[in-house]
Amino acid sequence: MVKTVYLYDGTPRNVISDWDYPNEPYTEIPPYPGIWQPFYFDPEYQRWIGAEPPLKNSDLAILEEAINSQNEKLKLFIERSNKIETHNHRLLKYVGDILFQIAHIRQSAEIPGNLILVPDVQYMYDAGIYTNFTIKLLVDNGSLTKRNYQEITGEEYPVYVDENE
Repeated sequence: MVKTVYLYDGTPRNVISDWDYPNEPYTEIPPYPGIWQPFYFDPEYQRWIGAEPPLKNSDLAILEEAINSQNEKLKLFIERSNKIETHNHRLLKYVGDILFQIAHIRQSAEIPGNLILVPDVQYMYDAGIYTNFTIKLLVDNGSLTKRNYQEITGEEYPVYVDENE
């Protein structure tokens, strides 16, 4: 009686006697109809694994439409995100200006204690709201120390700072 076995690449072999069995790995499970080439047999799961079928033009059109839809949504999201970022930067600038004005009011009103905190100044400096010159002005009016200047800017306290810096 003739029996058909399949090599792991799908090649069929007819076996008539025990001598005809192949020396390479094989299976008695035939590849299923309609499997896309290239394919192979997975002995661990005891099944044939085939390639993905090629996309049809209609599938490509649907895929392109979905991608374009996602691109439009992404574009809107980026625009909104940029607007929010712009508004946040403007608000941060306002807060920085208010803190700076509070420091000057403190000096002229002789309010005891420090109304402006070093971490707030550091945050404004890192955000680009305050410059080295602004930090120097805060040191000059007594809101910060020369040591704070060095910690915030990473530079020594200058004797003279150009306003254009």
